[in-house]
Amino acid sequence: MEQADQARSRGEDELAWGWLQKALAIYRAEGEHRGQATAGRRLAALQARRGDLRSALQQAEAAHKAAEQAWDRPEMAAAQYVLGAVNCQLGEVEAGLRWLHRSVDAWGELGRIDGQVRAWRRIAHAQSVDGDLDAGLAAWGRCLAVCRHTRDLAGEADIHAEAARACANAGRPDLAITHGLAALGRHRHLRSARLGSDLSLMVDIRGQLGGTAFQELLRSHLDLDAAALVTQLVDEEDSRLHPPPPPPPDPTGDLSDAEAELLIDLGIDPTAARGDAPEDDAGFWSPDPTLTDAPPVQDHGPLELVTVFARVIVGLVALLLILLLTASVRAALSG
Repeated sequence: MEQADQARSRGEDELAWGWLQKALAIYRAEGEHRGQATAGRRLAALQARRGDLRSALQQAEAAHKAAEQAWDRPEMAAAQYVLGAVNCQLGEVEAGLRWLHRSVDAWGELGRIDGQVRAWRRIAHAQSVDGDLDAGLAAWGRCLAVCRHTRDLAGEADIHAEAARACANAGRPDLAITHGLAALGRHRHLRSARLGSDLSLMVDIRGQLGGTAFQELLRSHLDLDAAALVTQLVDEEDSRLHPPPPPPPDPTGDLSDAEAELLIDLGIDPTAARGDAPEDDAGFWSPDPTLTDAPPVQDHGPLELVTVFARVIVGLVALLLILLLTASVRAALSG
């Protein structure tokens, strides 16, 4: 059992599982009901965490039976808690709540307030998930009363956080902000690692309420300085959760200053040289003639070619006539 506890504290669930199986086998061989109840209950809790809920339920029932045979009342109360939690996870909320209430009564008879608070917190969670938010808040209220009486500030903060999340999930941000602020203040005072979770929840609440309604509710619960501080913290968390998109890359980023200046001297926009010129840049984008109302420009290339050939032919004919005239004149003079 000690080996299993050490493995579980290190997060080595598989190793803890093996040690618990060995312990249970030894207790069964020796007919030790109290040991069977303890090992079986821990195995059931480990099976539930692994998601094997049906096996966890069977193991918890066996552990509860062994605790009854040993008449170990603390083990009976603990097994009843596990039975209630597993039934709720399976969707058997009514049966789960019966087991959890039995656990509350058993812990109360033993004078164990910590066991009662744990069972009430599970009851509150089950009721809120089942749709009865008011009953869940009433159960959380019982836990808060105990925490205030025992001055358990950390427990009080965690319960407020649970209630706030349940209210937000149920679409009641007006109730969620009250518990959310209570959890935020206590966790901040304790410098708890759960402060980030509280701020993330406040971001969700603001998203449900809207900025204006969120600010109005803040001012109704806090003074101006405290409201401003909470707004700042929520803004920072929102920026962390939803960072702005990175700026577009600079199209001239790979051009040196000398290259950019040379392009400018040549009358070329450096962005256009990169192929990123805007489409309305008249210097590099000529309009499509088919998209304008002006008449199409005719191509006179063939006509100009004919004109050139005609002039060449006329020149040759004139030269031939001159040669013939010259020959005639020489023939006449020689005769």
